[in-house]
Amino acid sequence: MSVPLDQGQPINEIIEPVNRYFHNPIAANVVKILKNTWVTPDQITYISIFIGLVSAYIFSSGTIQSFFLAGILLEIVMILDCVDGQLARVKKCASYWGRLLDGIAGYIIYLAVLIGIMIGLGKYYVTLVVIGTLTIMRAISYDYCKLTMTTMIQKGY
Repeated sequence: MSVPLDQGQPINEIIEPVNRYFHNPIAANVVKILKNTWVTPDQITYISIFIGLVSAYIFSSGTIQSFFLAGILLEIVMILDCVDGQLARVKKCASYWGRLLDGIAGYIIYLAVLIGIMIGLGKYYVTLVVIGTLTIMRAISYDYCKLTMTTMIQKGY
């Protein structure tokens, strides 16, 4: 039987490769800059929500240029999502509220971006609205299963 993991530490085996090899290393460099400042992990999360909503709005334009710009903003959001957790661990200020806020932020941004994409592409293809709706439902169920598995591993089941 393994020792239960610290609640604040990520489980490396379930971190997506793009996070492990791209987002996390960039986030680690950002954290080095922010660790001795007044910036808090929750502030980073609020900033990521704002940028995510801006990205969703830009996606809704439905042009190639808007999709490119919105995609860049979404990558920034993904990096900030790694920054907030790493910063909380480095500053030793991880909290249940921060975890909850991070999860809520992820749902808000994900849903907003998918809705923005559906609006942007829905001008051209109604079928994409249906696909987008199914994608939202699939993502929510995937996230639920991943969270359940993570909790079971952390509790040593």
